[in-house]
Amino acid sequence: MIKYLVLLGCQYSTTPIVDMRIQDINILADPNRRIPPPPFSDDCSSNSNFPLDNGFPWGVTTYGELSIGSSYLYPSAIPNSPSGWHGPNFVHVLNDPFRLGDLSEFSVEGELVQHSSQMGAINVALFDENMQIVLMVYWGDAWAWDVKGYFHVAYYPQGESAQYDSTPTTTLSIHRTGKLWVHDGEMQYEIPGYATGSLGDVVNPERVITYVAIRAERYSAYTLSDLRVHQITVSEGLPTTPAPMTADGSWCGNINENRLTQNAVETGINFIRNNLLSWWALENFWPVCHLLLSFVVLDLIQEIHLTIDLIGITQLIALQVNGGPSFDDFLSNAVNFVFASIFAMLLQSAVVAINIFDMASTIMPGSPWCAVALGVAVGLTILAYLAPIGVIENDLASGMISHGTAAWRYFAIALMIVLVIFGWKTLKNVLGATTAVLLGVVFEIHLCGAGIWLPWIEEVSSGPRTKWGSVILLGALALFSGLFVYHLIMSVQG
Repeated sequence: MIKYLVLLGCQYSTTPIVDMRIQDINILADPNRRIPPPPFSDDCSSNSNFPLDNGFPWGVTTYGELSIGSSYLYPSAIPNSPSGWHGPNFVHVLNDPFRLGDLSEFSVEGELVQHSSQMGAINVALFDENMQIVLMVYWGDAWAWDVKGYFHVAYYPQGESAQYDSTPTTTLSIHRTGKLWVHDGEMQYEIPGYATGSLGDVVNPERVITYVAIRAERYSAYTLSDLRVHQITVSEGLPTTPAPMTADGSWCGNINENRLTQNAVETGINFIRNNLLSWWALENFWPVCHLLLSFVVLDLIQEIHLTIDLIGITQLIALQVNGGPSFDDFLSNAVNFVFASIFAMLLQSAVVAINIFDMASTIMPGSPWCAVALGVAVGLTILAYLAPIGVIENDLASGMISHGTAAWRYFAIALMIVLVIFGWKTLKNVLGATTAVLLGVVFEIHLCGAGIWLPWIEEVSSGPRTKWGSVILLGALALFSGLFVYHLIMSVQG
């Protein structure tokens, strides 16, 4: 702690002193930092710190005294009236008020000596500059014909309901200490040996703690309980200030603090510095900033081109891979993958519906449920065929796929038709156990034809005979579809 400023002038022996002059002296300190005063601490051996002040706005006030016992204070001479709770206030004004957020300790040591048919309460509280209650430690007995003592702490957030601890009552005498303090923006409390915890966030840490008050209460004309105050302490802690930061000129400050984070940040910044190109251009007389990020991954040049104007409107101009498939190809394959999933799901549903029809026609011949199952089977089968055929023809017409890719997709459909037809009647017992495996195999073949997993198939199948192969597969598709419908009709008639 800097306390003294000393000026020392020296002369060596009898040698004439040189002409030395002090032009200016400056000492700068943080204006928001103050050294907290000594804590307010009262050992209750005297009542001089707490004069009677019934003008203080706290409860129904009457006359009363704060008497001195053997190292404690106790209330006395409280009149019988008015009815209900009433009593005197004794108030101490702090010499150095402070912020609620800087509270390091508010503790009260209190005692209740239990006797039957007695009532009474004593409250020790902190108030802000507006005489609004902030914190309180209180204890007493509020039951006339029973012995139930209590000891509690409470926090009164500004503009909100009070928060209390939940220590249970007791039939024994009480000698406890209640402590409250602020830690990390929360109001903490402790009743040593009984309870500890938090009373919630400090709502307004800028409230200025100004008053320490004691209020004794008697209920109507009931005999006042034996209530004692042994110790009161109010302490302000050092204000919280951010710790000084150590930096070494690198991107992340102190290299010893987090080497991994530093490396990650420096790698990212170097990556952007080496791969990002930016420039301004006038587009329709409006300035637009262009950002082009170009980098290489697996020997493929990835490019992302964005534009941002003065009002923050961002547009994606290009997203492509040079040396590999374009973004449109990726999008096409993603769409094909979705349709392939729908295709497999519909065919699996068709197999299930056909087997249900087979069982229903055997168990309940002539039942209308047989016709329902047949209709579902036929509908699912037609949907399963039409959905991928429509996609294939659309992709082929738009030039997104070649005839070789289309041929492989038609081949996958033909295999699935074979599975449905022969797996239903001729080989249903054998294929029943391997349906899932075969569906998975055909599903893979279909995706291979889409160019997602094995794009080299398209290269192998591309050639002058590809168009004839497509015609043959389309003919096989028509043949198998006819056989399938004929088989269904004959089964129904049989």
